[in-house]
Amino acid sequence: MAKNFEPSSLEELLPWLNLYAQALAGQMFPGYLHNLNNPLHLLKMQTSLVLQKLDTTTSAKDLKKHPQQLQLPEKKINELVQIIQYRENFNSLEKQPLDLNSFLNWLEAYWQNNLLFKHNVELKVENKVLNFTTIPLLLNFSLEQALLNALEELEKEPKQVQFFLTIEKETPFLKIILTTPTLLEVENAFEPFITSKKNHLGLGLTLVQKLLSLFQGKAEILSQENTTTLTLFIPQV
Repeated sequence: MAKNFEPSSLEELLPWLNLYAQALAGQMFPGYLHNLNNPLHLLKMQTSLVLQKLDTTTSAKDLKKHPQQLQLPEKKINELVQIIQYRENFNSLEKQPLDLNSFLNWLEAYWQNNLLFKHNVELKVENKVLNFTTIPLLLNFSLEQALLNALEELEKEPKQVQFFLTIEKETPFLKIILTTPTLLEVENAFEPFITSKKNHLGLGLTLVQKLLSLFQGKAEILSQENTTTLTLFIPQV
């Protein structure tokens, strides 16, 4: 089956990238609702209390306390929505300079309460690069699939997970090293249509390798002793 998957251009690869992006969004939708549910529930309770007070008191001082209590859940909802919306900034195919600290802050916030398996994901980041010009999709899609692949391996494991991310410049590449407490169950993770997971196509890391190679980048993987290290070479374009 591997010979049937040979996209040679970005135009041929894009339908597969979109397919995976849509599938991931569908997987994450229940997680979006789950993460929004708590502040929405709190907002509903506080609104109910304010309405009750309006019926029972005429004290301006007493009434003033309750609108302030509405601000906390409202702020949390806004933060969650902004984190989700901000993701679109890193799906562009237009070359642009990236503020890597801003990207990493968003990445950590986005994955902290994982939307698939309810893990609490902690990213331990060592970043030695401030700015880098590239195509944002190369960076985000590659890291997203790497993190997703690791979390799928840990689906039934303890919910507190710690990943290590090292970022450094290796001209003309941005070198990203992701280390996770997982052990791959397949010999060649970049081979298409090979997977150890049920109901999976086995194309996630294949697409990462194909996408990067179209821009002279690459991905390498080493898995041993319950640790997997994925190294991404994101090209400067």
